[in-house]
Amino acid sequence: MVIIEKNIKDDEPSIQYLNNSTYIFNLLQDTRRSKIIIDVRSKEDYDKLHIRTAVNVPPPSPFGISEKDKEGNIWIKNFDIATYIASIPKVKLWNVLFQKVVVYSDREFKDYTNDFVNKKEEEINGKKTSYEVSFKLSDWEDVVLQYFLTQRKKSKVTVFQNGIVSFESNYPFVCNPSDVVIAEPMYASEIIENFLYLGGQSNAEIRKQIKNLKITHIVNMASELEDSYPHIYKYYRADLDDTPRADIHQHFVPIINFINLAKQDGGRVLVHCAMGISRSASAVIAYLIKENQMSYQNAFVYVKSKRSFINPNFGFVSQLKDFEFFLKNEKKPKSESESATQTLDSLVTDISIQLNVNK
Repeated sequence: MVIIEKNIKDDEPSIQYLNNSTYIFNLLQDTRRSKIIIDVRSKEDYDKLHIRTAVNVPPPSPFGISEKDKEGNIWIKNFDIATYIASIPKVKLWNVLFQKVVVYSDREFKDYTNDFVNKKEEEINGKKTSYEVSFKLSDWEDVVLQYFLTQRKKSKVTVFQNGIVSFESNYPFVCNPSDVVIAEPMYASEIIENFLYLGGQSNAEIRKQIKNLKITHIVNMASELEDSYPHIYKYYRADLDDTPRADIHQHFVPIINFINLAKQDGGRVLVHCAMGISRSASAVIAYLIKENQMSYQNAFVYVKSKRSFINPNFGFVSQLKDFEFFLKNEKKPKSESESATQTLDSLVTDISIQLNVNK
């Protein structure tokens, strides 16, 4: 899989190679980012199974524009790839309408370096570039990738080398054949792989989604929402309003303990509120601060990378920072004077207890 992300900082690398399909899954659930999913496999493979919402850009028909070499490889000659891609309505304006472009196949893409991308950009900026290419039909995926790499506008390209087979094995419920149309709300975001999920009301109410994610424990942060399946799943209720004055701090440790109990049992946890933006996001951030020894800022950035539209209210942010401060001071080694004072206090307490017992 390949992701092309627009408007990145100049100092970021142009290409990044990853093997984790979770990023794609979370991107599919992100309603705040415009994106297009492009499947470059054959139409036959696409029709059998593809990522939901994907658009097919199959290899061109070799009829009339190809020849075979001595090894039996089919070569496509003088093919105008720009015109071909522009002929597909949903893909035509990929570099204008969409923040992200995801391209995937069923095999690994070639490993292109930043030097390759920079060189191609210089060629495009320096002179008029022809988009006619000749290539082996079996190299179609890489031809498409080269085109997107060289036509992006200040974009970051992330290549997911595991492809559709790996993605479908992890998330079969967001893949379907062409003759099956499935319309359902977005899934919860996966914060910790195969364990911790963050979502909104619908994610806690749609039983099919809960079963697909293999959820066993649910944290309901919202005072206005009832527990949908208390007879099936284990719940923690916070009964919290999304207001800056709401005391979310009192729930941090109990929620963390609840999540850890689920972990010990080999379970999976969904933390939700109404929208999955403020209350539930704050609870997940608190968990990362405590269990992963993260600062508030790092935990916030991490969760936002999984679910871009989180936005804890300022009261919750203040309480999360207080929680971080409390945990840091709790772990600090005690000074000699503090230790001596505590020893004296303990001695006085012991004497008092003995006197009370002997009365």
